Amino acid sequence: MIRKIFVLCILLTFVGLNYSLTSDSSLDTKIISESIIYKKSSEDIAKGIYSTMINYDYNLLENQKLSFTTIMTTNDPDILLELWPVGLPPGSSMPFVSGHSSISSTFSWIPNYCQSNDYSFDVEWVEDSVVTFSDTHNIHVADVNRLPQFSTMPCYAEIRASRDRLKFDFSVTDQDQLQCGDDSLFPVTKNGIPYNVGSLKSGSPANTYTYEFRPGYSDIGTHQVKFSVSDSKGGTTTKTLTIKVIDKYAPLSTIRYACIDPVANIG
Repeated sequence: MIRKIFVLCILLTFVGLNYSLTSDSSLDTKIISESIIYKKSSEDIAKGIYSTMINYDYNLLENQKLSFTTIMTTNDPDILLELWPVGLPPGSSMPFVSGHSSISSTFSWIPNYCQSNDYSFDVEWVEDSVVTFSDTHNIHVADVNRLPQFSTMPCYAEIRASRDRLKFDFSVTDQDQLQCGDDSLFPVTKNGIPYNVGSLKSGSPANTYTYEFRPGYSDIGTHQVKFSVSDSKGGTTTKTLTIKVIDKYAPLSTIRYACIDPVANIG
């Protein structure tokens, strides 16, 4: 009986990659895919064609899912079929399976935000304890830069000239720095419109800051203060604080401040 072995690699439906490599932590998990069908007969095996390696190449981002299913079938029910994954990337899964007539195993992996690198693993097709075919899967995982984050801080304040003081502490963090050690933060900068008001001082521990503003009569009006922090991978996050300075004796509005951090001191 002429035995036929069919090897089918089915990759899941493609979802477009339409975002840049610099993004924030709210990235949805995506699926990389394409469709590949590979078939060989027992005659090809006899000619030694199965010794040839087949390479599959994938490019994906951190936190992006790669999944495919390998199916092996034969028309001879007496043959013991086995699928052996060798050298899987850390955190991925593709179980060893064995059986008769038809077997399948699914590879699944979502590389975490610390796993940008090049990976390679093999899947061996075994027929009655003999490796009859093997293919190699090459995976390039590109880095995703999670943007720096500010702690909660005011975004609006109304204060009186020559009477009130606005003061609050805040911090900045970078998840790539904390979790992976492959990023760093530059000092926070402050810019203002129409002019730069208040003072910004760095504190201890690192990446902590104190902002303080005591307005005078010359500061009456509305000001925007922009706090910006950048990381070593080119990501930048900016927070804007709007400050309305009114006359010392003017009545305060019902909304005096908003987006307030519990440690902020206004008054």
